[in-house]
Amino acid sequence: MPRVRRSGPGARDARVARDRPARDARRRPGPTRLREPGPIAAHVAAVVVGPGLCDERGSTAFVRRLLRLFRERTVVLDSIAMSVAAMQAFDQPVLLTPHAGEMAHLCGLPKEVVTQEALHVACEAAIRWNACVVLKGASTVIATPQGRAWRFDGGSIGLATSGSGDVLAGLMGGFAARGLPPEQAAAWAVVVHAMAGRKLGRRVGPLGYLARELAGEVPAVVRQIGRCAAPPLQKFTTPDVDRMRSASTSL
Repeated sequence: MPRVRRSGPGARDARVARDRPARDARRRPGPTRLREPGPIAAHVAAVVVGPGLCDERGSTAFVRRLLRLFRERTVVLDSIAMSVAAMQAFDQPVLLTPHAGEMAHLCGLPKEVVTQEALHVACEAAIRWNACVVLKGASTVIATPQGRAWRFDGGSIGLATSGSGDVLAGLMGGFAARGLPPEQAAAWAVVVHAMAGRKLGRRVGPLGYLARELAGEVPAVVRQIGRCAAPPLQKFTTPDVDRMRSASTSL
């Protein structure tokens, strides 16, 4: 059982189930059958599911089984793992991380509507799915099932690089594993992700850096934020959600 260290604002161990060496999996690409993760469920504080999954139908059954195993843990769903949201509302702590295209697919809306009404769409989805929704974009919206929402406008164009969303999902899982509630874990992750992008942008240019390079910036960024008096959510604006709802067409 391999261990991955340094996830979130400090050293943490993340256990990953496997049944063959990683070097072997790289040499022979294709689906890998994982051992049943049930025995480790009591030893983890958060789970990230989605990066690397490619079969929506098979992944949905897999994710539903994982959700049952980790009912008392925060589960971050990314990519096609979010497809389970279309089936029923969640009854456990869940973070969803769609970009506009994924949200359009999940809600059955045109992508243009999601982009133009991001706050309204995110808030309605969070309530409908009983989950914390992080709708990613040029402006990122964090919405909770309780009807609260925050918007962050500090992203940069370089963060659209392939794999960047996987890094963001991993950050959310890392901060959730530190004991933060979903919306705080999301806020820390969004701010750290954006600051890492800005640091890379200053060093290598606004475009062209890789997702794995973002991860390398995380420890220094977390230390920098830790020295500030203001918590991450104070870096967000708090829109008038009720006014936006009354001004928007109901989904």
